[in-house]
Amino acid sequence: MQFKFYRVNSDSMFPVLKTGDIAGVIPSENYYPGDVVVFLREGYCVHRLYAVIPFTGFFLEKGDASGIVTLISVADIAGRVELPIVSERIDPYENILRVTKWLLKKSVTRIKRKLLP
Repeated sequence: MQFKFYRVNSDSMFPVLKTGDIAGVIPSENYYPGDVVVFLREGYCVHRLYAVIPFTGFFLEKGDASGIVTLISVADIAGRVELPIVSERIDPYENILRVTKWLLKKSVTRIKRKLLP
C-alpha cells in the first residue's frame, strides 16, 4: 500500500479536514458515495463523493463545508483519502481524536459495504 500525500489547501472539507492538514491517498479501482477523494481540477482538490451517475464514469462531489455540487470524472480521481494527517497547528489531543474518529468511521463504512447488498 503506497500513499501519496496532499496538503489540504482550503477549509472546504471542514471539520473533517482543515487547511494545512495532509491527506494520505491511495488510488482505488472502486469509489463510492461518501468517500473523500483527491481529484484534479486546476491543481488538486479534496472533496467528498455524493452520488455516482450510473454507466457514465462520473460522480457528483462537493466539499462538506461547501454548498456547490459539481461533476467529476472517475479518470480525474487521484485516490481515496485513507489517512488524514492533521496539521501541527492544533492541540495534539484534538489530532488524536480526529484521526481516531476518521478511522472508526472508515471501518464501519467498510463493514456495512460487505454486509449490505
